[in-house]
Amino acid sequence: MWKRKKFNFGQIVMFAVIPLAVVAPWTIRNYKVFHHFVLIANNGGSGIYQGNNDVVLSKPYYLGAWISTTDLPYRYLIDAEPDEVSHDREEAHLGVQWIKAHLQWMPLLCTYKLVRLWLPDIATGNKKSLLLQWVFATPFLILMLIGLFWCLSRRRYWTQEWVLVHGIIAATVFVTLVFFGSPRYRDANIPVLMIYAAFGILVLLPRKIAQRLALDGSVSD
Repeated sequence: MWKRKKFNFGQIVMFAVIPLAVVAPWTIRNYKVFHHFVLIANNGGSGIYQGNNDVVLSKPYYLGAWISTTDLPYRYLIDAEPDEVSHDREEAHLGVQWIKAHLQWMPLLCTYKLVRLWLPDIATGNKKSLLLQWVFATPFLILMLIGLFWCLSRRRYWTQEWVLVHGIIAATVFVTLVFFGSPRYRDANIPVLMIYAAFGILVLLPRKIAQRLALDGSVSD
């Protein structure tokens, strides 16, 4: 529709109605339980406060990560709210207030979040798991980043199809910046990121071999 500049209103409505129909039963359940309209889930507010506070800005172990709101100031304001939805709104309010008071530090905090997004899950307490991530996941993460920057820097990879792929990664980065840096946001999109990893391999290979492997020969530059 976008390319033809002809829009079918009925198709657009169906595109919106189908996912809403899937979510609707859960939304109805939420209203019965919370007596508030909650489309999918709470904890968005707590995520904002957990990932935007003095601790994740200054404590080395928590830089760019999250910390429970029970360990943050003004918990009494949250506990004073009558229900879970109100708790979440108060946590969102506290997080936004902190951001407004620390705007000059947000570029640094956002950098911490983005770095943690691409690191192995260093917050885990399992040393064996962390070791396995460093050994087996890190090479793929490096290839993903190489391929990602390579594709983004070339105009030919900004077609309609590629914008859909890039958009998934952009949404992941957006969630990270709003909330906190977490490998789970990245790992949820591993199938998409593996596309970039494939291009990362092509970039590192000698040009002649890369040209033979590339389906469209676009790696020649």
